[in-house]
Amino acid sequence: MKTSDLEINPLLPADKKEKGSISLSEDVRVTNEQLIKAYSDLEIFFENVEEVLFSIDMVNFKVIQMSAACKKIYGYSPGEFIADIKLWIKLIHPEDKNVIEGNDEKLAAGKTVINQYRIVHKNGSIRWIEGKLIPTLDKKGLLTRIDGIGKDITENKLAEKSLQRSEANLRTILDNTDAGYLLIDVDLKIISFNERARIFAERDLHQKPAEGDYIIDYFVPERKVAIKTMMEDALLGNNNSYELKYLQPDNSTIWYHIHLFGISNKDGDIFALSLSVNEITERKLAEDKLNRLNTALEKRAAELADSNDELERFAYVASHDLQEPVRMVSSFLGLLKNKYNHQLDKEARRYIDFAAGGAERMKSLISDLLEFSRITTVKKDHTLINLNELVNKTLHILRIQSEESQATITFTKLPELPGDESQLMQLFQNLIGNAIKYRGNSAPVITIGSVEKDHDWEFFINDNGIGIAPDHFDKIFVIFQRLHNRNEYSGTGMGLAICKKIVELHGGKIWVESSGETGSCFYFTIPKLNNI
Repeated sequence: MKTSDLEINPLLPADKKEKGSISLSEDVRVTNEQLIKAYSDLEIFFENVEEVLFSIDMVNFKVIQMSAACKKIYGYSPGEFIADIKLWIKLIHPEDKNVIEGNDEKLAAGKTVINQYRIVHKNGSIRWIEGKLIPTLDKKGLLTRIDGIGKDITENKLAEKSLQRSEANLRTILDNTDAGYLLIDVDLKIISFNERARIFAERDLHQKPAEGDYIIDYFVPERKVAIKTMMEDALLGNNNSYELKYLQPDNSTIWYHIHLFGISNKDGDIFALSLSVNEITERKLAEDKLNRLNTALEKRAAELADSNDELERFAYVASHDLQEPVRMVSSFLGLLKNKYNHQLDKEARRYIDFAAGGAERMKSLISDLLEFSRITTVKKDHTLINLNELVNKTLHILRIQSEESQATITFTKLPELPGDESQLMQLFQNLIGNAIKYRGNSAPVITIGSVEKDHDWEFFINDNGIGIAPDHFDKIFVIFQRLHNRNEYSGTGMGLAICKKIVELHGGKIWVESSGETGSCFYFTIPKLNNI
């Protein structure tokens, strides 16, 4: 409808064509201009509005007007709709034609009708439309006119379908998880819950959950205050966790872990709470069992520590006290041999030699045992030690053995670290001494070095000796263990056991690598910061 189609020619009565008629004509002119402008503005609005606006004359059954938006929404021009008043019905998707059934009766009764349905666009695409029909009845109650609005809601429908799919997927996931989930509003009333939450509530709390229930009512009276406080705290943005136990009719206990956190909108305001609940009965039973085992182990460890201390003190005292009688036996055997040697036959002298040799071995064994027990019974504070100076002192002590075996011993720069100087000197002395002792046919070549690690220093002492078979790697560190006949190599089998004890007392570990045929390399570690 265009403003040029309007004829605005108000007629004045003859008796009014008197004084003041000029002023009245001026008012009419102004009113005409205002009407023309109003229609012009309405025309611009009608042609540019995004919804389809239309009017139908139900007396003559024809389209009075149709806005230009129909071209975008349906693909057809206003002229095509005016030419075919039933075109909009033809465009409704075949599966959705039932949606408009009953519209005629409602409109005839003067009721506004709102429908949502799919249409087939002129280009073949499917779109969702929401149509609103507003009827006008005459004084006799007959339908004379229908005004309508149609708008494209395709994007909303797609978003709605996507949301429904997401909600369905989420519901499937939540219903198949081991945790119970409840959504709670700010009034602490249940909005929704998953299947697991229902099972927990009915089985263990003997409650049948329902949307709109006040969640606090699910808890026993002595817990209600604490639970409500926790939920109110979560509404302030503070996440909370809580463990609950419920005594069952069979006197068993079921444990739950509850976690609460607030759900915020885009402005950061909390509008709901998420409550997750997990049954942790098995975990609590396992923790209780583990605690009992730990208590028992701690008690046993304390008993073993006391027993070990007693054994170490006994070994120290016994080995110390045994030195004197062994020294006496060895001394008197020497006197006996010197004084009565000419009166004894060859067999008797051989027996005395056996006894003297046994006494000397016993003396060495007691000495080594005393040294082993002294390591743990005599405690010293650790001090910072320059290992370069310590190894030089050790090599000086081993100078005679080195010269006799023509050994070549080299070492790279070693670090400073905290430890017991006398123990570390014995550690290096035993390992270097073994490298000299267990040499092959060639002169010993011994290399000493260290490698810095993240938390400790790793030391190595490498030799070209007789080697150690892999199945003996652990055996050699056990007290009194020997791999060779004492006629081949002297010793009591205590040296490496002492080394292991020293390294462990410094917080490290010791091991060996060897091909089993030629050469061995002993490794041990000592922490950089040692407060042992």
